Amino acid sequence: MDPHHRRIDLQSPADLSYLHTNIKHSAQQKLDLAIPPSANPATEPDSFRPQVQKLIQEYITQTLTLALPSLAIN
Repeated sequence: MDPHHRRIDLQSPADLSYLHTNIKHSAQQKLDLAIPPSANPATEPDSFRPQVQKLIQEYITQTLTLALPSLAIN
């Protein structure tokens, strides 16, 4: 890590959970706009939406994992 950049200070592990929850919620809202849930779930299930949800969750997890070295939790 570049020593010229300060780490992001979080006051508690709850702050990290708060960020993670808000990121997931925002991603879900964007997904609902781009690929709305089926109006009739009793019909054939949509195979595309769950695949996209899985990719989004993997991206969020990977992003936060890579960000951890730049975070300082008091």
